[in-house]
Amino acid sequence: MRRVNIRRLIILWLPLVAYITLIFILSSMPMRGVLPAKLQVDKIIHIGEYGLLALLCIRMLNGMLPSATEKRLFAFAVVLTVLYGVSDELHQSFVPGRSSDPYDLLADVAGALLGARIYIMFIRRQCGAGISRGKGRV
Repeated sequence: MRRVNIRRLIILWLPLVAYITLIFILSSMPMRGVLPAKLQVDKIIHIGEYGLLALLCIRMLNGMLPSATEKRLFAFAVVLTVLYGVSDELHQSFVPGRSSDPYDLLADVAGALLGARIYIMFIRRQCGAGISRGKGRV
């Protein structure tokens, strides 16, 4: 039976859970003003927000699933991030002054793809070839 390393679990999961909690809290706040449609600042914020979420997600998955390939880690991280984006848009539809926007979800998908890709590129640069397996990289 494998021994669970609590410190490692905390290092892998705490940033992800803390960030998901932050997104939920911010999504629960009613909007005070409406951004001008021309600026589309909101979409850029969504791309950054979900890019970071995907990055934290693939980081956790890389630590938890040491035998998974880059492609599987990438796909799993993107799917989990997009599912959270869907749940967040649904959640916002119940918050006064907020609404569910399919274009926000598209920005979330773009951010998820970008964040997971950045992580893969960073790890390739660090390791020389790709995500290292079995070396305990976080």
